[in-house]
Amino acid sequence: MALSLFRLFKSPMYQVINYVNNMELSFVVL
Repeated sequence: MALSLFRLFKSPMYQVINYVNNMELSFVVL
């Protein structure tokens, strides 16, 4: 139960981190 909940939480967080990283990269390019 806790493991599936953790996976469910980890996936969106990973996408958010990727999104933020991409934004930071574009800011660096600008």
